[in-house]
Amino acid sequence: MKIAIAGYGGFIGKRFMEDHPEWKFIRLTREVLYGDKQELGDAIEGAKVVINLAGSPINKRWTARNRRNIYMSRFGVNKNMVSAINSLDRKPELFISASAIGIYSNEGVHDEKDCSPGRGFLSTVVQQWEDPVNSLEPEVKSAVIRTGMVLGNGGGSLVPYRRILRFGIAPVMGSGKQIISFIHIGDLTAAIGTIIKRRMEGVFNLCAPNPVDNETFTKILARETGAKMQVRIPLFVMRMLMGEAHKLVTEGPHVIPARLLMEGFEFRYPDIEKALKNLLQER
Repeated sequence: MKIAIAGYGGFIGKRFMEDHPEWKFIRLTREVLYGDKQELGDAIEGAKVVINLAGSPINKRWTARNRRNIYMSRFGVNKNMVSAINSLDRKPELFISASAIGIYSNEGVHDEKDCSPGRGFLSTVVQQWEDPVNSLEPEVKSAVIRTGMVLGNGGGSLVPYRRILRFGIAPVMGSGKQIISFIHIGDLTAAIGTIIKRRMEGVFNLCAPNPVDNETFTKILARETGAKMQVRIPLFVMRMLMGEAHKLVTEGPHVIPARLLMEGFEFRYPDIEKALKNLLQER
């Protein structure tokens, strides 16, 4: 089976292709994604599944220029891909669009039935990121994967923690009460594979079923790495260091993967202790 993939050079894209050697991948380059609709359509044609994992990194200061890049690399690319797919005579069976749990507010507990988005830059971007999917021709199935904080080696959200842990310091960000709805990279790629194999449709929260707060996450991380000093980094310091992007680590929605659980997907790393033990052993 041929799968056309955008964002193949990113952490998730690379690992997904490594974990699924049984499929043939058509790599959609940046030039094709941002180029002519006809050229993109020609690149996609013949693929049974199209996956869009493209997106400029958000873990940087949200300057005006970075905001534009974050927005266009999501909404702009998705819009172009949907337009190209709709123009094809031989359309793919399934289109999978990356998304993020940043669409949800930081209050309450959210599953896929939740239709009350949060406020602010991140939630607005995610809403608009998903919007082009609604314009797909009806014969093309679609799945939107709202991904949580991805934990893995060689990339993902664990990398900055590792840099600090080398000095024996385990940082608690802000209050420490904010929720981390995480997912192990292995579970993430397995979940996407399941969605493809079963041609599943709709919105899916790709996060583990047992979120934790930041303080608990840090305690387990310190214990597993032998970090002796646990330091709380105040909110005002995070604002100074990251600007408005501090919200990525000082805030977080409580998200449950209800659809995956309903479909019988089995998480190999359903809790933070199992996830961190595995990843730290892999080093």
